[in-house]
Amino acid sequence: MFTVGLFPTDLVGAPATTSGAVHNTLSLGVFLALIVAAALHGRALRRARTDTGLARYSTLTAIGVFAILVVFALFAGDVGDPLHQVSVLIERLFIAGVLAWITVVSRRLLHVAK
Repeated sequence: MFTVGLFPTDLVGAPATTSGAVHNTLSLGVFLALIVAAALHGRALRRARTDTGLARYSTLTAIGVFAILVVFALFAGDVGDPLHQVSVLIERLFIAGVLAWITVVSRRLLHVAK
């Protein structure tokens, strides 16, 4: 996620730039990787039958953030889209969901390690 910040996104209404294209491509790659990570983590925990609550949380996080990503892509990503005025809010909601999942999993791993 750090590298996304190295490439500023294009301003609304401004011509497309290489930096904006790199920002968007990296963002999509990171977002999809985090969704897949949450889904696979949930699946692994379910199969191991160790932490069903965390497995459920991971799976629901993957589904939820994927749904938010789809809403953003279809209804908010471009100027003129019906939800474009709240696109920043939708994007932050997605990021918050993924960061919350990382935090919960990390705290659980720290607790197990002790």
